[in-house]
Amino acid sequence: MSEDNAVNRRKLLRRAGTVAAGVGAAGVASAIVSSPASASDGVALIQGDNAAGTVATNISSSAGTSTLNLTNSGAGAPLTLTAKSVEWDELGQTGMPDGSLAYGDDGYHYSTWGTTTKHGLVGKTYDTSWSSMPVPLDVPQRVLDTRYANTRGLVLNPGVLDAAGRLVKGQSLFVDLSDYAYFAWGVFGTLAAISPTAAGFMTAYPLGETRPATANLGFAANQNVSNSFFGATGSANVAGAIRTTGLAIFANVTTHVILDVFGFAVSDYWDVTPTGSVQGARSAQDARAARADLRAKTPRKW
Repeated sequence: MSEDNAVNRRKLLRRAGTVAAGVGAAGVASAIVSSPASASDGVALIQGDNAAGTVATNISSSAGTSTLNLTNSGAGAPLTLTAKSVEWDELGQTGMPDGSLAYGDDGYHYSTWGTTTKHGLVGKTYDTSWSSMPVPLDVPQRVLDTRYANTRGLVLNPGVLDAAGRLVKGQSLFVDLSDYAYFAWGVFGTLAAISPTAAGFMTAYPLGETRPATANLGFAANQNVSNSFFGATGSANVAGAIRTTGLAIFANVTTHVILDVFGFAVSDYWDVTPTGSVQGARSAQDARAARADLRAKTPRKW
């Protein structure tokens, strides 16, 4: 996701919209098909575009089903709302009735309610390009323990480990978490330093990003210390493969490292892989396909 999108997901002060609202008026449309045509207020529109100006058009019925059904058997959409820049306040506080729908030129969809009392409540459609949700793993996982060879398999750069498996001072190791989450925003976990050679600190930060001047964990020499954290994850092309979710861990002294993971912040519930289906390193495409297959077979857990 680009830096602009990351900023856009935090915009709260200004929004834009085009409003389709049920405003009372005398105009009635009965059938709209292809060629251009227009009609005065109160006259049935037979064909074409309705250039009604400031006059709204009502469509009403007493049917037991919906009043309006739109179908497009071709490639086009059944309904298109043209984007138009409108101030955020204008959506909720200047006469837009309850139930209004809006499509903003920022790409978001909105709905309004509570406007009759001028509270101006505006809801925005959940969009997986900017929103996130916390999703726990079915069972917390120890994804890294450098003391043992069989728990170093997710380390993408084993050259930063010494002969005993310890992270060498001044180095960052990269942990691939793509089997657990697909393009996650963040990770919930516990980071531990085991038998560090001197007093120091460790920092967890997103894969592919610059290390910040902060620490997640501080410790004394030969002290075993752990700390829970929630931090951003990153994605990067490592060894010719896209790692969709990864974490970098830096230590300023030589130490063994343990990383336990409890869950992730993701855009969609299905972007977290149930722990029972994790089977070692896979490509992002394979992991996504496996989740899609699981989605069709497994009900949501809420």
